[in-house]
Parts: sequence; C-alpha cells; structure tokens
Amino acid sequence: MTRRSEDAELGIRLTVRRTAGARCVLHSVDGDLLLDDLELDVGRSSSAVADDDAEVSVS
Repeated sequence: MTRRSEDAELGIRLTVRRTAGARCVLHSVDGDLLLDDLELDVGRSSSAVADDDAEVSVS
C-alpha cells in the first residue's frame, strides 16, 4: 500500500508506504512518534520549481 499527498502552497510531497518490518521514528520537542511497518518519504511536490530535486527520506 502506498499513499501520497501534496501541498502545492508549501511545495512538499509526502509518500507513505506500508513495509513489513520497517520502523520510523519522528522526534520532536513534545516527544517521539514511533511508526511500525511504515516508511515516509518527504520531498518537493511536482509543482515546486526546482531542477535540483532535493529530497529527504525517513525510514
């Protein structure tokens, strides 16, 4: 299962993939969020203007 969402105003895209055995931890000042069996990819949306399509992957 893969799901995608984009925010054209912010120019970001989020892709969430269910992957057995994957573990993703998001750290914040309010605490940590542990996601089992999910992978998250955050990058520029298709509407963002950029030739150097920089991307961040968290898994």
